[in-house]
Amino acid sequence: MAGGRGGDSDREAGVPVAYLSAKSSESKGEEPKREFVMPDFEARRKRIWGDRVFSEEEVEAMREAEERHLF
Repeated sequence: MAGGRGGDSDREAGVPVAYLSAKSSESKGEEPKREFVMPDFEARRKRIWGDRVFSEEEVEAMREAEERHLF
């Protein structure tokens, strides 16, 4: 590795590899900005689980499985 810093040895120090600039306001075909809408988490939960209620045993089993997975 040239210079001991790794990376591309073909590049010379101090030579720019890219220039950053603001997006041109003249660019064509732009889509108008859309407002961000938070997902409906309650509706998603209802769609996945319905009216399901877990027993204490099921909850404990899920917690143990998560702990085994995380640690």
